[in-house]
Amino acid sequence: MTYISKIEIKNFKRFQSFSINLSESTNLIIGDNESGKSTILTAIDLVLNASRNKIESIGLDALFNKDVVESFLQLDNPTISDLPIMQIDVYIDGLDENPDFDGKDNLQNVSAYGIKLCCAPNEDYYEFITQSLSNKSAFPFEFYKCTFSTFAASSYSKYKKLLNYVLLDHSSISSEYATNEYVKKVYGSIIEEKDRTKLRNHFSSQKNDFNSQYLFNHGDENYNFSLKGGSKYSLENNITILESNIPLEHRGKGKQCFIKADFILNKGNKNQAIDLVMLEEPENHLSHSNMKKLIEKISSTTNTQIIITTHNNLIASRLNLRNSILLNSNNTNVLLLNKLDKETADFFTKAPNNNVLQFILSNKVILVEGDAEYIIFEEFFKILTGYTPEKFNIHIISVGGLSFKRYLEIAKLLSIKTVVITDNDSDHQKNVISKYSEYNESNIKVFSEENPDLYTFEVCLYEDNKDILDSLINQHGKIDCVKNHMLSNKSSSALKILNALNSDNEFKGKFTIPQYIKEAIGWISE
Repeated sequence: MTYISKIEIKNFKRFQSFSINLSESTNLIIGDNESGKSTILTAIDLVLNASRNKIESIGLDALFNKDVVESFLQLDNPTISDLPIMQIDVYIDGLDENPDFDGKDNLQNVSAYGIKLCCAPNEDYYEFITQSLSNKSAFPFEFYKCTFSTFAASSYSKYKKLLNYVLLDHSSISSEYATNEYVKKVYGSIIEEKDRTKLRNHFSSQKNDFNSQYLFNHGDENYNFSLKGGSKYSLENNITILESNIPLEHRGKGKQCFIKADFILNKGNKNQAIDLVMLEEPENHLSHSNMKKLIEKISSTTNTQIIITTHNNLIASRLNLRNSILLNSNNTNVLLLNKLDKETADFFTKAPNNNVLQFILSNKVILVEGDAEYIIFEEFFKILTGYTPEKFNIHIISVGGLSFKRYLEIAKLLSIKTVVITDNDSDHQKNVISKYSEYNESNIKVFSEENPDLYTFEVCLYEDNKDILDSLINQHGKIDCVKNHMLSNKSSSALKILNALNSDNEFKGKFTIPQYIKEAIGWISE
């Protein structure tokens, strides 16, 4: 099996220096907006496609790292040697000791198999480049040369077809051009070159037969009708994909997304294997049911490397968090979850409605135990700090008490500052101190009421606010015990308290927030 084992990037888009190792199976690249997820797929696509035309259509000014360009323009007396280069190295395993690709011509100067894209000043234009350097407002992109080569320093072109791959970008699903390009790419990946040549020949012959047998009969000695010729009207540009005899382009966006992914992952309809499938945000336009079908298809795919970029909770958890590569828009560091405990990864694979992706992409998190705490906790935060949690980049997540440890395993690995708000269940030593003793990290802290009589959240609220809660909850005098009512109706009671805090200034002025919650909010807000 041939697959990409590593990518090394220099001065490409948002990355001045960047490197990631990839698994031969499934790789999940997870990150917030502008974190560089798409950049990684674009880098791989440019190198494997080996098309200078594609680089020219995008433009070097859009591909070069902006900070590097700006730093060069700030130099007082720049020379040609100060000009930055842009390079992407793609390391490839499984080439069976092919000497054409084995060498040290890479950024790390290490012996390996691979190919690269390098954009550097063109030596043929050094004289013009020297003259242009006096212009401090313009970077000399037009004097750069982009080359594709192997790590053995020999030239490389897409016709060598080192890897059979498909890039599927769901963000451009509405583009007719993108759909046509997808069909052509899959057609070229599934049908071998010799068979495509035969099909082109048959297509050309059929066009000629149609012209001579039908269209020419409607002309005269000077003028005739004919089917259009040229590459624009070639076989590849006239092919579509049918699903239940309906053309792909006539399907809705969501169905198109599913068909495109399902078709390339379907082993039963290919003459040749696809080595690499890259899916950019496959969750776009997909319903929940189709999303689950796609995840099942990806999970069952073998002998194909898959690289997925996603924001989606379901994809991230169901395809095993241990396959995750985490990116953040605030820096270019790479975080891996391959050291995550297998049981924890399995938990998130099976657990319903988890918020693991929101947790992973957060800087600070408050974990609460249930719906009641979640409903009211943001209001507590605003009362104590004067701001919403978002002001401090804090997320509040309801996970259920049995899940706390699973999230804390991730917090330990990723250094996410995390507060746990939990009940003592009548035994603070056993259910809080001892239970969470293994998470004695500087970024993790568990808060709970120590008094065993105040064993749960609702009891703490009631005991600190008996009079005003009796009046609020038992307005019509029909409830025998307000505390028991709150325990039996946790969510509805929390909503009543929240509404009173928002609408009744007198109630808000008298309301006491439990001390352990005050301490937790104070710590996470630091």
